[in-house]
Amino acid sequence: MATGAFPLSDIPGATASAATTARASVCSLQWNPIGSRVAGDGTFGDGLQQLNDPRDVVLDLSNRLVIADIGNNRIQRWVIGGPQGETVAGQANGDAGDAQNQLSRPEGAVVAPNGNIYVADSANDRVQLWLPGAAVGQTIPGPGKIA
Repeated sequence: MATGAFPLSDIPGATASAATTARASVCSLQWNPIGSRVAGDGTFGDGLQQLNDPRDVVLDLSNRLVIADIGNNRIQRWVIGGPQGETVAGQANGDAGDAQNQLSRPEGAVVAPNGNIYVADSANDRVQLWLPGAAVGQTIPGPGKIA
């Protein structure tokens, strides 16, 4: 069992720490009461600086945001506070589809330590694996259609 204080988050404006002992755990998380925009320009659309109905946000190992941009049928990676994101899964223009290079209403994503991104491609009833830098995904584990 680890003891001591450990940072829980490196998100700007947030402070966090945790301490554990053999008998109890204490956690503290304090957010900045005034929010700030960390991704998107505040208008919806399919530009690289825009999001459309973002649903899920996770951090990769480089503390970049990985955003399920459901309205644009894509996964965006964004440096916190950066001017625009980059499309890492799906089509940058927001087109939906069921081809291996397309997504349709992706609900969420998980980033593995090796950089692989697993996407819940909800309207296609499949999970897609996108390798770092890949232009197409791979369906995991099966064909992706409900019989």
